[in-house]
Amino acid sequence: MTTQESIRFPRDHLAPDPGKGKASRKIPSKRGMVDRNDEFIMGTNNSSIVSKRSVERLYFPNEPHFFRYFVKKPLRRSPLINRGYWIRMKAIDSVVHQFLGQRSSKQKIVINLGCASDPLPWQCLTRYANACQDVKFIDVDYVDLMLNKRDVVQRTRELNSMLTNLEISDGDVLLSSDQYLQLGCDLRDLPRLEQALARAIKLSECIILFIAEVSITYMNTEAADALIRWAATLPQARFCLLEQIIPAGQDHPFAQTMMAHFNKLQTPLRPMLNYPTSYAQEQRFRALGWNQASACNLWKLWSSSDFIGPAERQALDRIEPFDEWEELALFGCHYFLLTANNTHFQELSYVGLHNFKESSNLIQSPNFEVNPRAEAFFVAYPKQQGYRRFSAVLRIRGRDQENDLIGNFAGMGLNTRIVGFTTNGSILGRGCSSQNVTGEFLVWSRRLRWVKCTYTSSERPCATYGATFAVFPSDFSQDQPHSNRGLLAGGISEDGLLQKGVWIWELQDCLSKVRPNKSQLLLPYMSVRTFTYIDWQEPKLAFRLCSDSLAGEDKSPPIARFGAVALIHNDRIHIVGGIARDDILDAADEICVFDPKIMATQAIPWTNQNISSPRPLFIGTSVTTTEKSLVIMGGSAVCFSFGTFWNKGCFTIDIRDHLDSGSPNPTTPWFYIHTIDAAVPKLPPSGHSKTPRDQNLVIIPRIRVKDSTEFTHIVKATTPAIIEGADLGPCTKAWTIDYLKESVGAEREVIVHVASTDHMDFTAKNFSYASKKFGEFLDGANSGAKFYLRSLSAEKPSELPADIKKDYPSIADDFRLPPEMEFIAEHAHSTPLRIAGPVTMWLHYDVMANILCQIRGSKRLLLFPPSDVTNFNFAPGASSSSFNVFEKFGGSELENTQPHEALLEPGDILFIPSLWLHTASPTSGLSVAVNIFFRNLQEGYATGRDVYGNRDLAAYEKGRQDLNKIIKLFDGLPADVRAFYMQRLVDELQQKVP
Repeated sequence: MTTQESIRFPRDHLAPDPGKGKASRKIPSKRGMVDRNDEFIMGTNNSSIVSKRSVERLYFPNEPHFFRYFVKKPLRRSPLINRGYWIRMKAIDSVVHQFLGQRSSKQKIVINLGCASDPLPWQCLTRYANACQDVKFIDVDYVDLMLNKRDVVQRTRELNSMLTNLEISDGDVLLSSDQYLQLGCDLRDLPRLEQALARAIKLSECIILFIAEVSITYMNTEAADALIRWAATLPQARFCLLEQIIPAGQDHPFAQTMMAHFNKLQTPLRPMLNYPTSYAQEQRFRALGWNQASACNLWKLWSSSDFIGPAERQALDRIEPFDEWEELALFGCHYFLLTANNTHFQELSYVGLHNFKESSNLIQSPNFEVNPRAEAFFVAYPKQQGYRRFSAVLRIRGRDQENDLIGNFAGMGLNTRIVGFTTNGSILGRGCSSQNVTGEFLVWSRRLRWVKCTYTSSERPCATYGATFAVFPSDFSQDQPHSNRGLLAGGISEDGLLQKGVWIWELQDCLSKVRPNKSQLLLPYMSVRTFTYIDWQEPKLAFRLCSDSLAGEDKSPPIARFGAVALIHNDRIHIVGGIARDDILDAADEICVFDPKIMATQAIPWTNQNISSPRPLFIGTSVTTTEKSLVIMGGSAVCFSFGTFWNKGCFTIDIRDHLDSGSPNPTTPWFYIHTIDAAVPKLPPSGHSKTPRDQNLVIIPRIRVKDSTEFTHIVKATTPAIIEGADLGPCTKAWTIDYLKESVGAEREVIVHVASTDHMDFTAKNFSYASKKFGEFLDGANSGAKFYLRSLSAEKPSELPADIKKDYPSIADDFRLPPEMEFIAEHAHSTPLRIAGPVTMWLHYDVMANILCQIRGSKRLLLFPPSDVTNFNFAPGASSSSFNVFEKFGGSELENTQPHEALLEPGDILFIPSLWLHTASPTSGLSVAVNIFFRNLQEGYATGRDVYGNRDLAAYEKGRQDLNKIIKLFDGLPADVRAFYMQRLVDELQQKVP
């Protein structure tokens, strides 16, 4: 690469037209613009690696981090971006891992084309050390990027210490070692690239894996094809390509947003326009000389058991709760992974990529006698009005007593879906969220409220949420309510997988006697008679799995979706939008109809009445039905990191079995009228805090742990979790007040906190330590006295940690640590007993991780991540704060924090990660708990005495000592000079913090 105008561009970043480089050599006046573009390229390179660094910090806490050396200021990305990049990183890593594990007598070479700052070689050398023997990794990219990368490697011991015989040079090979090479070369200059590789390795005697992760997509199509064709000429080569596609066309809203993003950066994705689908990419590689080529999109990859198992998917949610499934599916369907092979050596096919070809996801049923068609009428919203997402539809009676208005209420940001429908005059519902997926079904009765259903069928669907859920329509008579049968299809299960099942349900024996009323009840879709139910029997629910003719054998049926809207129109169930498993819904598939009479489903192809009308995004829409049309309002999605797409108007979908252009009753499109502000709710009386939802409260998830491996994953995730259903022994029932007095001894002297207010403050010391008889303490705390006991060592309370077996041996055997938590037993530090009356424990953090096992009573805890420590006035070197969180919760002082709430009942176990700030308050009478502290770090704890398990790490204690020494160095200098240099040191420290 001889000039800076001859550029290879890093993935995900700005890439000017390759022809501009040649022009700049002839016209010096344009040279400055090229230089500015180069600087912009360097800056935007950080965007991709910052996202990967975010993933590395969250999802890989227990392995060496290498992105940290290339990212000066880490940022935590949104859950959607973190999950998307995790899949990208996992996909590339899986292909490389499989390649490294293949047996061969020849040397293996991994060449990363357009690598930018990717530390893939060091990750592999660490993760797969045995498989990397005699393997060489080669990074190739724009020369300036490689020079920067070389500088980082040179000055970073953690990187260069892993390389032997390291040499630096000024040619095309900028850095060489036994394990790793860096090439600064323009990928469009194939002769030079081949010469540089030939000088470094023997191409004919190696097995080579080329990797191109969102890199060659910025080249023009001819140059990218030439590179792929050249790679296919090497004797034993494989190719791994991960980049963008547009499987549903350029007019799909996600595709529009993605393309607009890259066009704005002047980096159009040229090859994508020529090869828009996974199948087209397969054909591309075969045409360019590769014997085998297999591809699939990343959304399909997510569902592959060969790629990721259920346990690993669930572990991701424990690290970072996730509910952006629609957006993840859109992202995954617009990225693909391809593996190609030019030999008959073992194919890289771990994801089952075998000649995949996109086709309509919809099953066309021959049972339909008519083929419904639809026309769409679009009316734009005025200015910024009418934009909604996941809002609720309510039909409103107009002044002329006709149903001529539709209200679209609330929405925006609701991440819990309650799926329900009316049946037999009651409501059958299944309430779930992304963190609590239940398999229970409930029936609502005005008299009995929610009643749990029992099941009469041996098979039933697994627990899901966001499924297609509907009731079958039927005719009404004077003495019978409407149908008690319906449809359940798709939905996301607790392991993050969109289910394929299509089930028919039937509600049995719910009502035995009914009496019709004279009144009419207006439901959203029809006017029906109402009934009074005289006798109620236990509701029974039966399920039947539909046949393969409806569900399909190898792919999801069109009605098995997540986030779709299901409603009745013309005595059929119409299903609008949502996402399907594996593939994106084509325009013809987005609206389909299910006829329960013939148990068949059919597409409803539709056309825009106005050729200039935009294509709608059927995600987060609100849909209702009129006499002959569907009315679609709102709709929006975050299109990964490319921007947010909003439907900018209302769509009226006129559905007919036979569209007749000469219809005497043309459709009148619905349109936006105005927005009405909701009434301002009355403020709560003074002294009452705002609701938890005002504070963006995160409810700590409740989970069940099956074995020690799952618990180890929880510990490694370093996020709080409530473990329920574990066996703590007989203590949860046995530890009554009388039993504790008798077993421990009512006369035993114990040291307790006696508080003067409801909130104990360790800093202000608004409590005293007092010696009380154990029986007196229990009676007082149970009667409302502000007493608190945190047990200490019975032998040497100021020197040894608490140990319930030694301190309270008479009751210790009643409590046992569940066997799946053997990690804690092996690394335990202390086991204090905690008994509290109505007092709130001060806000503090513990350096050691711990579990709080609730034995008696209930308790509420508020926890905050370590990053919130600056919001609570912790004094230097102090692990406790005077900040009364419960009193100030909901106020402006906490608006920038991330509160997590745990409500503990007897038998619950709360995992509190190291350094998480927390405060606790009983919510019932007496609260009894056992607290177990354990060492979750292999090293770094301070030496010497640590009775309570909250002594800061040795590095922090030493750092504070060194800080005082540094401050003394500036003694005697003028105040402004001292402040200047101290600020310089502060800035430098912030820059060096990973």
